[in-house]
Amino acid sequence: MTSAADALVTPVASAPIPDFVDLALHFPDLISPSYWLMWVIEQVSGTNPLEWVTEHFSGDWEAMSRAASALEHLATFHQQYASELAEARATFREGWDGNAAAAASRYFTELESAVREQGTPLTSIAHEVDVVAQGMKSTQTMLVGLLQALLDYAIAAAISAAAAAASSWTVVGGILGGGATAFSITQAVRTWLKVIEVHGYAITAVDGVVGVTAGYLGSIHGFSTHPLPAGAYDNPGV
Repeated sequence: MTSAADALVTPVASAPIPDFVDLALHFPDLISPSYWLMWVIEQVSGTNPLEWVTEHFSGDWEAMSRAASALEHLATFHQQYASELAEARATFREGWDGNAAAAASRYFTELESAVREQGTPLTSIAHEVDVVAQGMKSTQTMLVGLLQALLDYAIAAAISAAAAAASSWTVVGGILGGGATAFSITQAVRTWLKVIEVHGYAITAVDGVVGVTAGYLGSIHGFSTHPLPAGAYDNPGV
């Protein structure tokens, strides 16, 4: 038989898309110069610069996901604890009658209700936090892709500019190189504006969950309406 305490396990983060599926979905990255540049840097330093930067832009999704997991476990604990109280109350009522039994039953019925009522808002908060966590993960993935594209355009612009300088003595070479450089720079600017836009979405999502969570927290009163006894249950009627 499991107990309510069994629900209080270590919270874990859960990614919306497994890594191998994510890699398959982003296979065009494998032909991106910046993707391999970041891969080399990660092998040397142990850190992918783009992922490190985007985590600070979009937030630590794993920490949020673990928080959602912890809240889910806490909600499960309250639900199971309430069920245990109900079972215990039913057991002692089978062989106990009288005013004291009725008073004890009434007390534990109210306690069971108070405990169970904590579970629903905790489950709701866990859901909202998990939605934000998955959104942060998706935002981070999007930002990594955009910054990779930005670096690719920058690399292309640098190569074009160098080629234009090297072939400037031929009029055609200089014109073609300059045009390619201007195009790459224009695309880079557009990509950067997209990065700023996506970052704004991340901020909006976080602001949204703060407001929603505050509303749910207002419905969690702890045990202020039904205080717990200081020690073992002491029937005032005995």
